[in-house]
Amino acid sequence: MQRKNNLQKNKAPQFTISALTAVIASMTAGMVFAQGPVEEIQVTGSRIMRSGLSSPTPITAISQEEMQVLSPTTLMGALDMLPQFQGSATLSDTVSLLGGGYLGSGGQSNLNLRSIGASRTLVLLNGRRIVPSNKNSSIDISLFPQALIQRTEVVTGGASAAYGSDAITGVTNFIMNTDYKGFYFNLQTGISELGDAGNHRASFAAGLPIGERAHLIIGIEGYKSDEIPNLRDRDWYKSWSDYDYGEGVTPRRVRVENNRTRASTFGGLITRGPFAGTQFLKDGTAAPFLDGTVLNAAAIAGKNQKSAANPLGIITGAQVGGSGDQFDVSQMQQAALERVSVYTNFKYDLTDKITASLQGVFGNSYVDNQKVGYDMSTTWAMTIYRENPFLPQELVTRMQAQKVTSFRLDRRASMEDPLMNSRAPLTTDVYSITGSLEGAFSNGWNWNFYAQRGISDRNVDIYGFRIDRMFRGIDSIRHPVTGAIICASTLIEPNDGCVPINIFGVGNVSQAGMAWLHEKMYTNAQITQTSTEFVMDGEVYKGFGAGPILMAVGANWRNDAIEQLSGDSLHGAPVPANGEGLVSSFNSAGVRLYRGLPTAYEKGSPVVDRVGAASFKGGYNVAEIFAE
Repeated sequence: MQRKNNLQKNKAPQFTISALTAVIASMTAGMVFAQGPVEEIQVTGSRIMRSGLSSPTPITAISQEEMQVLSPTTLMGALDMLPQFQGSATLSDTVSLLGGGYLGSGGQSNLNLRSIGASRTLVLLNGRRIVPSNKNSSIDISLFPQALIQRTEVVTGGASAAYGSDAITGVTNFIMNTDYKGFYFNLQTGISELGDAGNHRASFAAGLPIGERAHLIIGIEGYKSDEIPNLRDRDWYKSWSDYDYGEGVTPRRVRVENNRTRASTFGGLITRGPFAGTQFLKDGTAAPFLDGTVLNAAAIAGKNQKSAANPLGIITGAQVGGSGDQFDVSQMQQAALERVSVYTNFKYDLTDKITASLQGVFGNSYVDNQKVGYDMSTTWAMTIYRENPFLPQELVTRMQAQKVTSFRLDRRASMEDPLMNSRAPLTTDVYSITGSLEGAFSNGWNWNFYAQRGISDRNVDIYGFRIDRMFRGIDSIRHPVTGAIICASTLIEPNDGCVPINIFGVGNVSQAGMAWLHEKMYTNAQITQTSTEFVMDGEVYKGFGAGPILMAVGANWRNDAIEQLSGDSLHGAPVPANGEGLVSSFNSAGVRLYRGLPTAYEKGSPVVDRVGAASFKGGYNVAEIFAE
């Protein structure tokens, strides 16, 4: 059976192999979930037990077999094919650590009905809430072993009246087959034709009656997927872009391929001033920046923006051909992931009308997130001074002749640049245990009660570089006596430990410089949820000919809490609250140690690049009584 990976634009078929042992095959009758008449069930979106699948709200019901047909690899892969779940967070969406990646939902599978937000899509397991997997209050559905899911019910209309504001867009309820009998085992593997995006899955499920009153089920699933490191080998990737030249220009819009940026390069680019149009190649040498065959409107406007300060105009915008780098082609498209999930349920009939059950859920996931590369000049502009010993001598001579003391360097860091130190591995452990009782009164009313405790631990190591050390090392000079390359700050504080940084080109920072620059932070968060609920439902009146009048009443309570601690893994010191860390170019005596640190950083900023994780704690309680 062939399937296509959507990241490969139908260029990477994957082959799936399923293995069932002969012994297990003899028990296939127990593997097929019942499709016959259902006497009485509770339908998602209502507290009332009713016959069949009648419901006051629109529901999409997906069987286990249908999910397997949609996607044999992951549960999220199946649901993501449904139109109502377009925009949900899948593994391929968690590469970027911006917008909450490693601190939010990185590496998880979060449902998002109609793209309004995962925090507004309520996820239930057997009709009950489960502990959130991240600080955004969304659930990682990969925790549920796919082999034991009997069906998935999706309430596509808002259900906030029944469940609260976290169900504004609807509810997705995963119903496990707690009566399953038999054994099931599945192995499968796949890989793209380009040798990446490999995926491997193993599933096991068992359901065993114990005596006449008890029943035990257990499901275990392991999944591993490999990374898609970049787009370089995807022949469908053409770096398309739309150029808009504005009103009055014919043609106004042109679609081009092979689009390249002019605002910066991976090795560094001088975009303004008397030396505008000088770029630094990978080895750090200077070379002219070549115009492309087609320039966009911003590039044309920049070339025409000539002044005394910018006699050659400003190099900006985008172009086709010529110099410049393609940023997106080097971006990682899918992070590597390893995941294990366990589900177990034990039921015991205390009497003919009362059943007790104990449910346990455990999930562990490890995702090797990568930061995206980014435009350093957008984040902070780098000022290069004429005394910098790493500058090519030809450029230094020209600066001296024109009495230019410094210039602005616009540099873009790619994923392949060792300067990025871009890993952010994330480990998540989720535990949940539920005890419940359900039964019926003699008058025919049903009742059920449950108490649940869940814990979610998220631990991430965040690799990056120290912003203060970066600028300190960039302001390098030669020692006035020995001629050795040193940091300017070392002349003032000889034992400051600063290591000169060669920022020109790619990969030219020394190993000592890398070790001095790079820092590893951590962010550990624990989310807890304690909840309990009691519900009764039954027939109030036989009705007036159109059916009986049914009613449900009940009460519930839950507590959600989170505590997050962020800090410096190397020294054990927590990051100041709200990510406030003073990055200053002055020493304690008020003496300036080095030049070039942007003013914004003098006032306080994250110590490590783009890492502003705060340490905090909080929670809330919710108590409800309801009737339907």
